[in-house]
Amino acid sequence: MTNSLPSLRRGPATRAQKETFIVFLERGLPEAYLQWVKTALGHHQITERYPEVGEPPVDQVRRAVRAGRDARAKGSEFDHLWCWFEGMSQSGLHQLRASSTRRVGLAASDPGIELWLLLHFQEMPNDVDSAGISGALQTHLSDPERDVVEGALEGRFAVAAERARRLGTVGASTNLYDFVERVIASFTAFDPGGKHRI
Repeated sequence: MTNSLPSLRRGPATRAQKETFIVFLERGLPEAYLQWVKTALGHHQITERYPEVGEPPVDQVRRAVRAGRDARAKGSEFDHLWCWFEGMSQSGLHQLRASSTRRVGLAASDPGIELWLLLHFQEMPNDVDSAGISGALQTHLSDPERDVVEGALEGRFAVAAERARRLGTVGASTNLYDFVERVIASFTAFDPGGKHRI
């Protein structure tokens, strides 16, 4: 006689793995922002790499591709390579994207990451200069590196991303939200319904 009752034994868990990232970025404020993103999302599978002083953007992208090949050759799997650029316009980023590989995600803030941080607090016109951005940012963050790491941007990402999209691609601009959205998607796939502080 065969037993026709269904098995009550559990199968193996099928939770998605967190995606892994290698990010090439400058030290200082960009590095502080990335550390906050990692903490706010509980996503520590992000490895930082730093460009050589004066290294042209196209060479940074090539180095990122080589780093990816080297990581895979050593058995280190990763899902995404990214390069962040300070002071690169969106049109410059578009030209770099057209001349390089699609295997590397590219993000740029022009004139710098301070614009991206400021968009978490207020709208900015795209004809603003670096001094205007720095002055406005000081009204919200007295010590940007420290304040970012301590969570001053918490809960402000969606508004900042929308403001950045409205800036367009001429003048002051940023698409750093593309990277953050990719990391949020990784977090959501790993922990559907999970809460984060971005």
